[in-house]
Amino acid sequence: MAALTGDLDLLSLIRRDTPVPGRPSASTHGGEYKARCPLPGCGSRHDALCIWPSPPHPGGRGRWWCRACGRGGDAVAWLVETGRLSRREAWALRHGEPAGPASPETAIAADPALALDCEPPGPAWQAAGRAFVARAREALWAPAGERALAWLRRRGLADETIRAAGLGYNGADERQPRQA
Repeated sequence: MAALTGDLDLLSLIRRDTPVPGRPSASTHGGEYKARCPLPGCGSRHDALCIWPSPPHPGGRGRWWCRACGRGGDAVAWLVETGRLSRREAWALRHGEPAGPASPETAIAADPALALDCEPPGPAWQAAGRAFVARAREALWAPAGERALAWLRRRGLADETIRAAGLGYNGADERQPRQA
């Protein structure tokens, strides 16, 4: 399994996301390349991304690190940060195990004792709630939700899971004063 993760071509992976010069800019750790960091939420406007594709010692892996956002790692970490792999898939890749669903032993069961015996809110409240949820779902996939979406992806959630769960993003305080 170490051979599989070690055989990933780090420089080629990163070049899919950002332009990287053809030659290293320094000889550090066998050759250091620099590029602009394309990761969501970074905001790097200069060559803050450092890439060392050649392992500094036998059996090692290439590494990357961004001086602006502080993120870094190996090729698998890059795939997670760019949303190509979930954290679960990355763990499975590193450990040679399938990245299937969570086991029944780790699933959280609903507690029926927590259900409340009460009347649902009125139709106006429910309509306002549905409208808020719809706006939040749209906002997550809009430019305003880019950082929130990147945060969810870094935590191993795939886009289809995010959509299926109906997750959204609210970047503004929408509370309205109560009327008497």
